[in-house]
Amino acid sequence: MNESRFARVDVARVLEAGGKLSAPEADAILEIAYLSTVVDGRLSDEEIAAFAQVAARLKAGSASDGRKLDELLDGYARHIEHRDIAERLADLAKSLTRDDARKTAYKVAFAMALCDLATSDDETDFDDALVTLLGLSIEDVDALESEVYAALDAVQ
Repeated sequence: MNESRFARVDVARVLEAGGKLSAPEADAILEIAYLSTVVDGRLSDEEIAAFAQVAARLKAGSASDGRKLDELLDGYARHIEHRDIAERLADLAKSLTRDDARKTAYKVAFAMALCDLATSDDETDFDDALVTLLGLSIEDVDALESEVYAALDAVQ
């Protein structure tokens, strides 16, 4: 079986260095994580597993069983059913007013994008939009991506 390198790691490890998040911040970050996985038009098994890990850390009980996870995913899907992903992303990014929350959102979204080891123009555009909407500098992005790689490599 050709398993993704990051499918075997706990993507939620990128949350360990972050500070305490409020419930609304955690919800927004989790939904941004979801959007980062579906922007390419598909949701892989690796992405679902990683999303469940992040959901378990950010929203206690949300991924404790398959039914709850499905309900969470379905709820996020409804948010973009009649809207463009970019519009929803903009709303979510605006809700993150603290620097720590914005940086955590980027780290989680970036880690989620690594899960299936596939890249697409849509994912690149999403990442560029997220950086802009969160008001992150290139230096911030480089540092945050380094933190993500270090967290994921720590368990290899």
